[in-house]
Amino acid sequence: MFCKDCGSQLPDGYKFCEVCGAETDSLISENGINNLYLSSVKRKKKPKIKAIIFTALIIVIGISVFFVNYTKKRSGLYNNIAWGTSREKIGKMLGDDLIKGEGFSSDLSIIEDYDGMKGVRAYVSHMF
Repeated sequence: MFCKDCGSQLPDGYKFCEVCGAETDSLISENGINNLYLSSVKRKKKPKIKAIIFTALIIVIGISVFFVNYTKKRSGLYNNIAWGTSREKIGKMLGDDLIKGEGFSSDLSIIEDYDGMKGVRAYVSHMF
C-alpha cells in the first residue's frame, strides 16, 4: 500500500500512514499507483497533441492568407497597369515614358525598377 498524500510505502493493514499520519482511506494499492500514473500520462499527451494540431493549423491558415493576399495584389497587373488596358489609356498613364511603335501592335516603355528591385533599367513591351 502507498499513501496518496506523501507516497510512502506502508505494510498492509495499517490504518494511518507512518510518515504523514494520513488515514487509510487515502492509501492506495500498488496497482492503483500504476493506474494513476498511466492516467496522468494519458492526460499529459492529449494536450500536447492538441497544441501541435492547433499550431499546425495556425501555420497553414497563415500561409494560405499570405498567398491569397499576394496573388490578389499581382493578379492581372503589370507595373500597376491592368491587362487589357487600351493603348490610349496606357499612353495617358505613361506619358513621355512611352515610346510609340511604328505598327499598331506594340509600344515600349522604360522602367527604372522591376518588381521592387531598384536600379534595374528595362524596356517593357505593351502589346495590343
